[in-house]
Amino acid sequence: MTNIQLYLAIGVPILFNGLLFVFGFTMLLTKVNHLESKFDANFNLLVGKLMELDSRMSKVEAKLGIG
Repeated sequence: MTNIQLYLAIGVPILFNGLLFVFGFTMLLTKVNHLESKFDANFNLLVGKLMELDSRMSKVEAKLGIG
C-alpha cells in the first residue's frame, strides 16, 4: 500500500464524516430556529390575548367603580 492509498483510506472517511456532521448540525439548527419562531408567535398571541383581557377587565372595573 502506497502512502497515497493510505492517505485516501484514512482521509476520505474523515472528510465524509465531517460533512455528515456539518449537514446534521445545520439541519438541527434549522429545526430549532423554526421551533423558536413558532414559540415566539404563540407567545406573542398569548400576550395579546392577555392584554385584551386586561383591557376588558379595566372597563368592567371602571363601570363597577372598583379599583
